[in-house]
Amino acid sequence: MSMPRSAISDHKAVASTQQLRSEQAALRSHALPIMIGGMTHELRNRVQLLTSTIDILKSATRLEPDEIASVIDDAAEGVSQIGRMVRAFLQFAAPEARTDETVDLCTLLESCQRRLQWLVKDNVTLAVHAAPDLPNLRCNPCRLENVIVDLVLNADSAIAERGLIVIAAKRAAADGIMLEVADSGTGMTREVQAQACEAYFTTKLDGTGLGLVNVHRFARDLGGALTIDSHHGEGTTIRLILPAERIEPDVRRNDEWLDQALADSFPASDPLPY
Repeated sequence: MSMPRSAISDHKAVASTQQLRSEQAALRSHALPIMIGGMTHELRNRVQLLTSTIDILKSATRLEPDEIASVIDDAAEGVSQIGRMVRAFLQFAAPEARTDETVDLCTLLESCQRRLQWLVKDNVTLAVHAAPDLPNLRCNPCRLENVIVDLVLNADSAIAERGLIVIAAKRAAADGIMLEVADSGTGMTREVQAQACEAYFTTKLDGTGLGLVNVHRFARDLGGALTIDSHHGEGTTIRLILPAERIEPDVRRNDEWLDQALADSFPASDPLPY
């Protein structure tokens, strides 16, 4: 006795759904170790920031009352960000809708500049330059700040003596935004550059090998790109080319804006984007 066509169709639909769920479960299982490693890495950064806050409060006799209140506010924001990271991990375990929102990069850089200053050594000068009237980004602001923290910590670790770290944000071609972090540190060899975005690769004794991995993933998830411009002994510049938030639907191919932005923003001699 043959099965009705409708029953066959239903059976195929159920089988297809089950196969899709199995594939998704396998992908999530494969991604889980890196997800845990990345979260641990970011939590370590936040703990380092809170430790710096405690050190500042220990010397509170040198601070005015309003400065102490501001330090406490920044510490509270750090704790809130840890909470958001934990929620993000729980969301990975039981995914819901993405938590992206409209982000003003200039405002974010201004709000986190002092916290970033606490993370760098006393012999390192941190400067932030953001072009006026930058278009907004569409992303998770906590992830974006984590990316900036990772880049600043990497830059700081590359500077042995007195040095400079510059965070710059400006328009890229084709409606993109360029965010770059440049340092005057030791730079990278070509061999190190080739492996810099590989999970768990590190040249530091206490490194996790996940900082640039997280940065690279953030750029990729937004449909952007990451480039490394570095020469051994001459410092390093990490550039992110990110798409601006689009208010109206774009009729172009999804990655056409990125092709144009990379072509217009970098000379042909620059390293290829990752």
